[in-house]
Formats: sequence, C-alpha cells, structure tokens
Amino acid sequence: MTVIIPSRNESAFVSGVVMGCWALRPRKIGLRFIVLDDNSTDDTPTILSGLAEELPVTVIRHDCSLGFGGSLRDGIERAETPWLLFVDADAQYSPEDIRDFLAYPRDSLTLLSGWRRHRADPLIRIFISLVFRIMNRVAFGVRMKDITSSLKLVPTAQAKEVASQIRYMNGSFWSEFMVRWAGSGYTWKEVQIEHLPRKGSRSKVFEPGQIGRLIVHQFVGFLKLLRELSTVKRQAGLPSARQQEATH
Repeated sequence: MTVIIPSRNESAFVSGVVMGCWALRPRKIGLRFIVLDDNSTDDTPTILSGLAEELPVTVIRHDCSLGFGGSLRDGIERAETPWLLFVDADAQYSPEDIRDFLAYPRDSLTLLSGWRRHRADPLIRIFISLVFRIMNRVAFGVRMKDITSSLKLVPTAQAKEVASQIRYMNGSFWSEFMVRWAGSGYTWKEVQIEHLPRKGSRSKVFEPGQIGRLIVHQFVGFLKLLRELSTVKRQAGLPSARQQEATH
C-alpha cells in the first residue's frame, strides 16, 4: 500500500503524519509513501529529505506549484502498489482512524471514505463544503455525507483511471473525483471519522485573500463539469440526475 500525502509548507506536521502512519501500520502490510512537496518555501524539503533516509518515502518536489489537485494526480500517476491511502499533511486526521483505514479489509472494498461528522474547520469552509455537497447531489446524484474528505482508501487501478479524467476542480479535487467515480459505475462506503483542529497555522486552501477567487474558480469548474457530463448523457440518451431522482 502507498500512502499519498500532498504537502505545501507543512513543516510543523508532515514528519509526524508520516511517522505516525509508519508506526500504526499492520505488520503484514508493506507500506511506502509518496509525499508531494508542492513548492514549499519553509523547511519541508529538508524534513522530507531526512524522512526519505529513514523510511520508504519517495519525495516529489514541484518547483512550480501544481495546486492540491495537481499534486494528487501526480502522486496517483506514480503509484505502483495495488492500494492507495490518501492522508493530508496537516495532522487533522486522528491516528486511530488512520490505523483503521490501514487495516481495513480490502477483498470486497471499492473505495472507503472518511465522513467528518463534526468538522474542526472555520464556519465559512464548512458552509462552502455544504453548498458544493448539495450541488453535487442535485446535479450529479452523488449521495455522500462528506464528498470533500481527503482520508480515502482507493484501489490504484481505478484511481488512475478516474484521476486521468479530472480537468476542472483543482482546489476541490475530491468533488470532481467522486462525481467521475460514481459516473464510472464504481461504489464507495463512508465511515465516520474524527476531525482534529488545525494547530498553529492556517489552512493553505482557505487563506483569507484567496477565498473569493477559490469559490469562483470551483463554481466555474462545477459548471464545466456539469456541461460536459450533461452532454455525454444527452448523446448517450441517458436520464439526467434530476430525472433519476424523480424515479426513486
């Protein structure tokens, strides 16, 4: 199994996340890491270099930022193990939940996704996520309690297939990923997880000066995705998500 960790200026946390996953791994599971350093300007490169000397860590440095989604796509493309576990570098997922995901039976599982029932995020971020979750349900019929959760266990072959289709929502990678996952006929299971408060620094995704631009960018991406998939369904003669909802 490969643990994929996107990181940008997370020097305070990334070492603890990697070491924690390593310590929690079931002994019967071979574990390796791909850490995507997305043009960090803090001590992240030095810390990751030290980790790579101690553990099976592959560090991929982006000298030009690819963003959250771009980093994840890069990691997925490079992965070689049958299963991938996605974990954020900011230590907001509990060690107990990560341990459970590492040990989860994979013989009958398609995709396992964490549901942050009690999110330790600013209200504006929770509200934006709620709006996009409702939009994805209405437009695409994706019924998930937490579509943007990054704690996911995914089979590599399907992850590569779906990630290669993503075009529009870099900052909300998991929204587009799950829409295309569902559209490919794949299933998923959500399990409730704990979400820990972020300590000592602010989220890189929701910097105050970036919120408005991010919302606009993701909304435009949502509309482009809706147009693309609606066109595909219309050409194939398939019912829309709203028509499907009406039949249930």
